Amino acid sequence: MKFSRRMLPSIERVQAFECAARHQSVTLAAQELNLTQSAVSRQIQELESQLGVVLFNRVRRRIELSAAGRKFRPQALRLLQQAEELVIQTVTAANATSIFSIAVLPTFGSRWLIPRLSSFLALHPGISLNLATRDGPFDLAEHALDAAIHYGTPIWPKATCRYLFNEVVVPVASPVLLRQPDLAGLSGAEVIARAPLLHLSTRARDWTLWFEHVLDAEPAGLGHRLEHISSLISAAVAGLGVALAPKYLLEDELAGGELVILSDHQLPTQASYHLVVPEHEPQNHVTESFYTWITTQISLETQWKTL
Repeated sequence: MKFSRRMLPSIERVQAFECAARHQSVTLAAQELNLTQSAVSRQIQELESQLGVVLFNRVRRRIELSAAGRKFRPQALRLLQQAEELVIQTVTAANATSIFSIAVLPTFGSRWLIPRLSSFLALHPGISLNLATRDGPFDLAEHALDAAIHYGTPIWPKATCRYLFNEVVVPVASPVLLRQPDLAGLSGAEVIARAPLLHLSTRARDWTLWFEHVLDAEPAGLGHRLEHISSLISAAVAGLGVALAPKYLLEDELAGGELVILSDHQLPTQASYHLVVPEHEPQNHVTESFYTWITTQISLETQWKTL
């Protein structure tokens, strides 16, 4: 079947459907959209006719999503969110000289990058930032992004990886954990050997490598596994175990005494951080400015370096 753009539903019809689905009421949808009930009903009927499916089952004086409606709703919501993001980006960038769109790793972005971005913007007034949160390689062009922060090996399809830094991880624990009767008074190495270990699922070998390099032993089997670094740090603060975490991400917890370093031995991780830029595209002066700024920030800070 040849697809025609005339088959695309209007935003107004999709919005009427989503609002009615959320409220399970045409009346409440009409109130939110500042329309009459008949106008909302007509838009939904036109959408159903256009799609060739029944989106709502009419049960007496109420409506409920049909099977087709339940499948369509997440996609409708996604379409409306994308339209909203497009409008916000356009309005935000209206007075900007340049727009810089970059994907960042969640914990790296929230704990290190964002608190420092004001200095980048001060050096480059007129730049409007668009920050997206992503994990793992993806097509930069498809997502309309200028760059991405990547942790791992310098491999990314259709892109070039520019080295930023290697990190070191340190064993940390909460004073809450250290006050437990079976751990009180023990040295850092003894605590590590006895306490539950917190494992990061994306870096499954970190503790094994740390034990090999420092204690020449096998890590205990007991412990907890977490998916994200932010969860790992939170679990350590809560006293659930000893975490092996990147030192530069622990600034606030170490300064506030929520976590303490249990050993002076630091382990450089096998992977590195990189700035990923699209391959075979003209040089972007904003991307170059960002790369210069971030590498300068890294070189000025001592927590990147091993002891």
